[in-house]
Amino acid sequence: MDSPEHDADQERSKRRRLRRWTWFAIAAILLTTLELVLFVIPPTDEPTPADAIVMFAGPGDRIDLAWELADMGYASYVVVSIDDTSLCTPERPNIEQICLTPDPPTTRGEARAFAELARERGWDHLIAISTASQRVRAELRLSRCFDGEVQYVTAPESFFDRAYRVVYENGALPKALLVQRDC
Repeated sequence: MDSPEHDADQERSKRRRLRRWTWFAIAAILLTTLELVLFVIPPTDEPTPADAIVMFAGPGDRIDLAWELADMGYASYVVVSIDDTSLCTPERPNIEQICLTPDPPTTRGEARAFAELARERGWDHLIAISTASQRVRAELRLSRCFDGEVQYVTAPESFFDRAYRVVYENGALPKALLVQRDC
């Protein structure tokens, strides 16, 4: 037969395990919520007329969204960051397409190139297109290089692209926040 001290020790051990699991569950819920807000359903802006639409490179249906917004009259310039020249399509009436290959070919390089082009052209209002998974980091990068107003619109991406990108962004966003803190 167990002693009262043994029963009390077992009860304390059960409470400690329950407390650990409770904290683990709370941490998992908070982390999942943070992942959702940052990389799956980040805020997106309702576009208004701007000087240009700038498109960060990457997966998803970004180019079609850029042209759709331009065709709707939101801007008469579409700036496409490319590593694949097939995305540079023939221009449309009253819309100028500017294709650039940033150096380095990263989100940071794109933000620098977009900001430099905006300074050269006197633009102070941009619509930036990325995917939901890249949106927060794209905003962080561009805000460090460009002082004007930017609206962020996200393009759809496949489930598999998003799943991969969420994992990628878990390393890329802390790097942008903590290591590469300048433009």
